Amino acid sequence: MMQSEYRAAPRRDVAPGTDVVDTMTGHTVAQLHDLSSNGLRMSGSQLLKLEALYQLRFRLDEVHGDDGKLGSAIECAAQVLWVRADGVTGLYITGLRIILMNTQVVGSIDAWAKCNPQREQ
Repeated sequence: MMQSEYRAAPRRDVAPGTDVVDTMTGHTVAQLHDLSSNGLRMSGSQLLKLEALYQLRFRLDEVHGDDGKLGSAIECAAQVLWVRADGVTGLYITGLRIILMNTQVVGSIDAWAKCNPQREQ
């Protein structure tokens, strides 16, 4: 169930230390910062290409993963929308739009985000 207004999806901060893995290479590419059912923000030392598509995997203890179990792996296809260098940490902060994800996971992320949504900045 996708929202008709994509920017209106509730977003929630993620606990520090949540790895994001590029499933094509098997390497950790970043740490997840926040997540909605249609987008994510992450930071890492690897510069991802603008407009490129990535197949990503991560886990959240409070979200049902692809197999329906809490804390199990979530995979999604995502497109890089923007990248900026953080002058303090030297990491790349990256914003991605989720373009494909298991529909049950979308619902689980929506419910999780609504419990404690990120404040508008």
